[in-house]
Amino acid sequence: MLDSLRKVAARLLGTATDDRARREPRRLALDDVPHLGLVYPSVESIAITLRVESPDRQHCSITHTRTFADRSRADFRFRCKNPACVQGGFDLSELIDRAVGAQRDTVTGTRICDGVESPRGTYHSNCMHELSYRIAIRYQQH
Repeated sequence: MLDSLRKVAARLLGTATDDRARREPRRLALDDVPHLGLVYPSVESIAITLRVESPDRQHCSITHTRTFADRSRADFRFRCKNPACVQGGFDLSELIDRAVGAQRDTVTGTRICDGVESPRGTYHSNCMHELSYRIAIRYQQH
């Protein structure tokens, strides 16, 4: 029983070591995120094209696009692709909020991961993986 409680506490505090346990707090939090249509009633869809690259540009993930529609959860947080990264990622929520507020159709830019590299559980340095993004926002036709 005590071991079970320790595992739950580790998962909630973000100190768990296995990938499944690290994802659990995010999955629980996602249930609380409202749908896109509720957050931005004037928006029909948001398409975000993402590419994460390592600082040395030797290891990069493929470019992929995530599309959010009316019933999609308005969760614009993306995990870092660096396997040594701890509690890192990219949160585009505020950026999208400002873009919709200004009625912008397209936003492009880069962000640096906010995590740290921790190959053996001790913190060493900032992650420094870079996210390149292109956000395309389609508004409802009136």
